[in-house]
Amino acid sequence: MTVTCNTSATSGAVPAEPDNHSPDGPVTVGVSPPTFDNDGGACPTGVFLTTATTTITGDWTIGLQFDPAGSTGTLTIPAGGVTTQISGLASCTVLVAPDAPAAITGPLLDGGADTPPRLDFSAGIDVPIRVTGGFGCPTAATSALFRATYEIADTTDPTQQLAITARPVAAGHA
Repeated sequence: MTVTCNTSATSGAVPAEPDNHSPDGPVTVGVSPPTFDNDGGACPTGVFLTTATTTITGDWTIGLQFDPAGSTGTLTIPAGGVTTQISGLASCTVLVAPDAPAAITGPLLDGGADTPPRLDFSAGIDVPIRVTGGFGCPTAATSALFRATYEIADTTDPTQQLAITARPVAAGHA
C-alpha cells in the first residue's frame, strides 16, 4: 500500500553558540512533530477509494553532521510517533516505530543562490511499522519505505542559509 502526501513540514531552531557545533558528532535539536497531508487534507493511497490521515506525537529530533565527503542529517522518529489511519474500501492502522525510536539518515545537500539546503530522503529509507486491520491491509508488513525532501530555511533571517562546516561559524549556523 502506498500513501502519497504532497506536504510535510516541521520546525525547529539551530542552537546559538557554543551549542551550534560539536567536534564529537552531530548537532542535534528538537523539532516540532512534522505534518503529513495533501493540501491540508487526507493523503491519497495506492488503493482505490481509500485515503490516509496521519497523526504525529512525541519528541522528534534532527541531527546535522558535517563530513567533508558529504554532510548528513538524521531525523529521529520517537517510538509510536506516527500513526496513519487508512479509510475507505480498506480500514487499516499503520504505526511507525512501534517498539523503539527510528532514526533515518540522508544526505544534507548544500543550497545555492536560489535554493535552500535540503535534507534528502528521496532515495527511500526503510522504517519499522506494525499494521493492523482487516481485508486489504498488509498486516504482515514490518517495514515501509519513507521518501521525502525537506528544504531547510532560517525563519528568523530568510536571507541567511544554514551552513554545515568543519569549523564553528556565527550563531544560527551548525
